[in-house]
Amino acid sequence: MTSKYTLKNVKTFSGMEGRGFNASLYRDGKKVAEVRDDATGGPLRFDWADALQPKVVIDAFDYAGNPIRFNGSEEEKRLHDFCNALPQRESNGRTLRVDPDWYVSELVDTADLMKRVKRHMKTKVVIIEGTTISTISYAAGITPETLAAARKNNPKAVVLNGLSDAELAPYVAKALEG
Repeated sequence: MTSKYTLKNVKTFSGMEGRGFNASLYRDGKKVAEVRDDATGGPLRFDWADALQPKVVIDAFDYAGNPIRFNGSEEEKRLHDFCNALPQRESNGRTLRVDPDWYVSELVDTADLMKRVKRHMKTKVVIIEGTTISTISYAAGITPETLAAARKNNPKAVVLNGLSDAELAPYVAKALEG
């Protein structure tokens, strides 16, 4: 069975080198680490819940894609193994492996956009067309009539209002790809 990683308690802030964050990382519903990006341009900092347990050997890859081996916690190994099994990605003409920093940063991006979309859906009609999420304000607010008008006036778009989190998630992921 493939593990499922999620974040809770995501707090973002502006730092010297962009956006930073603090979050709790969960694997299959169990808290496994506190994660921080202090927004200074360096790697993420993981404080593993099992850091005081005996160390295990972790096979991973450096930023150039070369195999490396080091000792760490069992949960750290599980995350590296999970990331090692993910498909490689193309970026700027290069094939890259997804590492824990990249993977967790994407979880933060997804959680942040999901939070913003849900906040906008309280007062505006939110649509996605392709990879672009937009909002539409109506004086009448969000009503069945304004939702119908948004659908009629934007036939290529999907109205996101009323979708469950599970239904909304693929659209948020699509928007992040664009």
